[in-house]
Amino acid sequence: MAFRCPVCGFTTSAAAHLAGHMTSGIALFEEHREWIVSRNVSFVDAVGFGATKGNLRPLIRVIERECGTAE
Repeated sequence: MAFRCPVCGFTTSAAAHLAGHMTSGIALFEEHREWIVSRNVSFVDAVGFGATKGNLRPLIRVIERECGTAE
């Protein structure tokens, strides 16, 4: 199964890789952040703050549910 970014179309075979793409990329940063927040996932918690490592699990679950493709 592949996972496609609903914002920019980036495709990868791992939901965790797509979560990293959506939280760390500079390109389309605001659009990615808005999509994440619209799914009731805390962007700050996903990215982390200061020395605190982010928690991508809630975002990964949303990606697995909403962004999977049959490619």
